Amino acid sequence: MVQSVAAIAVIISLLSSTASPGASFSLIEDPAHPDANLHPRDVSSDGRWVGGYIGSGPGARPRAFRFEISPGKFEYITCPDQEELQSYSLETIAAGGSSALLYCGAEPSYWDFGFVPQPLNAAPGAAVRSMSSDGQTFVGSAPRTPGSNESEAFSFRIDTGLVFLGKFPLPATWSRAEYVSQNAAVIAGNAMKLDFGDTQLRSAAFIWSPALGFRELERLPGEKASFVLAMSTNGKHIVASNEGTTSNRIYIWREGGALLEITPKTGDGGYVSKISNDGTIALGEGRIDGTNGPVIWRRGKGWALLQKVAEDEYGLKNAIGNLILRTVYGASSDGLTISGVANTGPFTQSQGYILRLF
Repeated sequence: MVQSVAAIAVIISLLSSTASPGASFSLIEDPAHPDANLHPRDVSSDGRWVGGYIGSGPGARPRAFRFEISPGKFEYITCPDQEELQSYSLETIAAGGSSALLYCGAEPSYWDFGFVPQPLNAAPGAAVRSMSSDGQTFVGSAPRTPGSNESEAFSFRIDTGLVFLGKFPLPATWSRAEYVSQNAAVIAGNAMKLDFGDTQLRSAAFIWSPALGFRELERLPGEKASFVLAMSTNGKHIVASNEGTTSNRIYIWREGGALLEITPKTGDGGYVSKISNDGTIALGEGRIDGTNGPVIWRRGKGWALLQKVAEDEYGLKNAIGNLILRTVYGASSDGLTISGVANTGPFTQSQGYILRLF
């Protein structure tokens, strides 16, 4: 059930006179709780909606919200028996903003416009990791057998139910689906497998499709481990790394199996959480030239701090002011509408921001 806030949320659009046409930086504010910490967890694939959670005051439990960027409409999404919940967070919002994956307490739940959120009931002990941008398919992991500690990747639709995907590559101790494309034609995730060559357990990134089933994702030459970090909405680009090894290499897998290494230069580091549909923009957090913060990789330009790009290339220095961008949580399918948290210092209010780079 959607509960409208008494007043329209205030978006403080602070555009500098030198900003690139269409580029903007704004803050999301709940006028009923202007001093609360706000965390926008996701941007819809169409770049029109933001979803997340807000802490409504000292000692208060978080509340999920959805926000329509234009015209700036802020609404709460209320779980049943909210006063009994320990946590409450919207994790993924569908294109059009009309459905969402959220957690009511520890319960993964599905919300559809006009209805009270309902538990997904995918499987006992299920951990739901992601929802397709059309709001129809959910992926994650759950034990096949109640009480087992060996979880297996699954795909779940409300209309057709649960499908376990397997624990390939064998022998694998567990598998977990992390991302699903809009049409559910591609699912990406991670498994833990035993390498008989040196009897080591290693992470193995995989992709799955209804037609081809499981396939281990290609790795960079010389590497034995792989780990999925992000997947584009259309399923054509996946960012992976050889996480857990000393070389810490990052690469983009492109549909068809081609690999493009995008490892930051020595001394820098990056962790990717979003990639655009065309594979030209990756977003995340990392360290560039000694400074930590949200980072952006662009084909042909390489890695940079997101705040520096916004201020220097898009003319948004006056708009951002004394705020420091701390995180990137969500991005639209084209990588140009970005959400995250900003503040003026480590112990100050967390403010949700929307950055548009056009």
